[in-house]
Amino acid sequence: MEENLVHGISGALSSTVATVFLHPFESLRTKMQAEVSSVYFLDYLKKVYKQDGLKGVYSGFSSNIISIAISYAMYFFSYKYLKTMILRKKINLSIIDEMYTSFISSVIVIVFNTPLWTINSRLMKDKSKSLREIFYQILYNEGPGAFFKGMSLSVLLAINPVIQYTFYEFLKKKLHAKNLIQYFFMGAVSKFIATVFTYPILTLRTRHQLNENENKSLVYEMIQILRCDFATNVQSLTNLYNGFFTKAIQTVLNSAIILTLHEKITKALSDMLLKSPQVVAAN
Repeated sequence: MEENLVHGISGALSSTVATVFLHPFESLRTKMQAEVSSVYFLDYLKKVYKQDGLKGVYSGFSSNIISIAISYAMYFFSYKYLKTMILRKKINLSIIDEMYTSFISSVIVIVFNTPLWTINSRLMKDKSKSLREIFYQILYNEGPGAFFKGMSLSVLLAINPVIQYTFYEFLKKKLHAKNLIQYFFMGAVSKFIATVFTYPILTLRTRHQLNENENKSLVYEMIQILRCDFATNVQSLTNLYNGFFTKAIQTVLNSAIILTLHEKITKALSDMLLKSPQVVAAN
């Protein structure tokens, strides 16, 4: 249990540091995803900065850093716990075991953190309101169920770490990785590939969470896209990648920073608290 807690604390600390530096990308990405027409990162950055300065670029920071820290603490704790349980029955973990633990850990995080993500999306969109105001607005105007808007789509997003791990293991075997730079590279590439495949789902979830007035089904926009003619369909699919550039930069750097810090922090905490250094696998 102590080892699980060390991994959880390390996940919270490493993700907090990464969020401080990379939040502007997340903030702008959320706003860009809400746009129904194509927008470009640099143009949007200039627009937001001109209108609101750094406050606009860092909108939703307080709630985001809380949700990110909790998410990564829960993920690393659950991931370590599940791996420990499996290793009690077998000597080594198979790729399927690793994918299973990653998926289940992601689902656990999603169930507990969807309300925080919903609030954070609203805060990034409406910078004039506080976290408390957004919370009560959702609770009284839309009901408790509104906090879990987009959770089904979020569960689909749990395939992101599964895809990432599959490519990560493939690269690991091909490159015979041994040092931190190689792990950094593999983590970045595998995360980028996973993001390419799952980004449209993330966009649909964001739009659904930002929708305060209409009670459409979670797959409504997906159905609308499939029903459009070819030209409109291509444009709709393109719009689902609004903010992809900012998300790609943010998520790749975020993974690299968190993996690096998580390894260092886990080792330091293990030395201090467990008196037995941990070998942290980058995954």
